[in-house]
Amino acid sequence: MTKSSNGKGVSPSRSCLSEVIREICSSGNESVVNEVSTLLINALREGDGDSRSALRQFFGLPMMSQPQSHGAEIDRVLISRVRLFINGTNANCLQTWITSYETSAPYSQRRSILENILQAFVESESELESMKSQLADARKLSTDALSKSATLIRLLENTFRSF
Repeated sequence: MTKSSNGKGVSPSRSCLSEVIREICSSGNESVVNEVSTLLINALREGDGDSRSALRQFFGLPMMSQPQSHGAEIDRVLISRVRLFINGTNANCLQTWITSYETSAPYSQRRSILENILQAFVESESELESMKSQLADARKLSTDALSKSATLIRLLENTFRSF
């Protein structure tokens, strides 16, 4: 770890991080225990970049660059695709998801989850639209086949009547 409030100067690997946490908790230094507890709680509760960075800094772990994190910016293309599928039945639900997504903190778990929900919705609706289109094509082909079949039957009946 970098020299921080825990007083250690060695950078821990992920495998020994649990040992470091045990050491801190058993050290008897209440202020350090409270600090690490608060950082852990914030990182778990908020899940945003700032709380994770503070926790990483406390333990002297390397910082993640922002591009490695998810959910930095709102995906406007995704939102416009979702809006294409809004109808009277799903309008309230979708608008709630969109608003929650847009107002969630950047890099938060909440934003990531909502983005995944919206993407899954768009994918399923796109698939449904594709199936509807294929079904319409199949109905048209079926209607054309029935029409041609009826025409053939009439031609055959007319041919046999003339004999």
